[in-house]
Amino acid sequence: MPESSASAPGKPDANSSLDQWLSWLEQLHPEEIDLGLERVGQVSTRASVAEVSQPVITVGGTNGKGSVVELLLHALVASGYRVGAYTSPHLLRFNERIRIDHQPVEDAALCAALSDIEAHRQETSLTYFEFTTLAAMQVFKQHHVDVIVMEVGLGGRLDAVNLWDTDCAIITSIAVDHESWLGRDRSGIALEKVEIARAGKPLIIGDREPPMSLAARGAEIGAKVLRIGHEFDAVVTNQQPRQIANQMTQADEEAGPQALRFKYGEHNHEIAVADSLGPHQITNTACAICALLQLGDLLTVPDHALETAVREARVTGRMQELDVDGAVIVLDVAHNPAAAQALAESLSTRYPQQRFHAVCAVMADKDIAPIVEAVGPVVERWYCASLEIPRALPAGDLAHHIQRDDTELYNSVEAALKAATADLADTAAAAVLVFGSFYTVTDALSYLTARSDVTKG
Repeated sequence: MPESSASAPGKPDANSSLDQWLSWLEQLHPEEIDLGLERVGQVSTRASVAEVSQPVITVGGTNGKGSVVELLLHALVASGYRVGAYTSPHLLRFNERIRIDHQPVEDAALCAALSDIEAHRQETSLTYFEFTTLAAMQVFKQHHVDVIVMEVGLGGRLDAVNLWDTDCAIITSIAVDHESWLGRDRSGIALEKVEIARAGKPLIIGDREPPMSLAARGAEIGAKVLRIGHEFDAVVTNQQPRQIANQMTQADEEAGPQALRFKYGEHNHEIAVADSLGPHQITNTACAICALLQLGDLLTVPDHALETAVREARVTGRMQELDVDGAVIVLDVAHNPAAAQALAESLSTRYPQQRFHAVCAVMADKDIAPIVEAVGPVVERWYCASLEIPRALPAGDLAHHIQRDDTELYNSVEAALKAATADLADTAAAAVLVFGSFYTVTDALSYLTARSDVTKG
């Protein structure tokens, strides 16, 4: 999540730290986002990372990409493969973006890869994302991974990730976001995202009501189009809601097991589910399973690996639950109307009849009203926070959209979170919800992880 540096640092060298490299990259290109494949393609060829021999899975879409990548990663690692995973943005450390199996790559390996890309860049200007995407592929090459799973950064057609031909493309959802680059029309956005598909390769569509342009363009490309709700699907049987703060009753404890049932043609899988899955996570899981089945000629993924993925795959900052000195805090990076709606549905599924103190901070370029409207029904009280980010919406402006007399304003996420947690005992709210942007969750995690009384819920 780079923001412009106050001053331009000197060019790093082989002895520079990762922080020095990243600070330099932030000011290397005149624009933070500059979509196009020509510049990054030239450098990829010179750096000998333009071609890869491993199977590649590319995950695009508006929301849900990180969850699908995590499910794929867990299933493939459990199958015995060495997996390179590339995602963005990060929350606490840049290293989160580039992982081998489940482990973020260490600073030394990242610096070596960045140095190698710089040696081949010559006079070509690259954005932060383009430069680090090339470095990720260099890391995967040096670590001899068996499979590469890549998350699209923005759009698809002109995103740096689209340099590499995919063996399976997944598009999780289509919603309006990043309007300055992708437009405000779902049909047009779909045409940008579908370009990650390749002729003769599977295109998994995880949007249950996609624009017609999505499947139509996929067919024109020559991809094998598979749509959730048509060629494949999944449901969870005997869905059991999650209880907060030791509210589990004897009836809850005696409830029967849950199972995720996946169906595609002759394939029928039933996987035990340890926790309540919201409707969008069921969809994400179905997309991941479908993709792995489609890659059966390249990858062998046994049923036990699928079960491991469903049981263990969790993404930091996505419906993440922490216990802070007895108080439950749920963190989610939902930052657009579609993601906010998905968050509200997941909360209602997992924590029915329970309400939250909402700590919220958002970017000013987002469509605020529908975000607030979507989450509002599960909120007992709002705690609006400001962020030290130029693009952030001031807390007072956010409160104007909420239009509730009991809304409170704070100059930081930490201050809002402290107040929201302290006030739990005085209201009917069962927990604290932190959401609105990656920066909001980052600030919350930075504060929470420094405490000694934080445990996973």
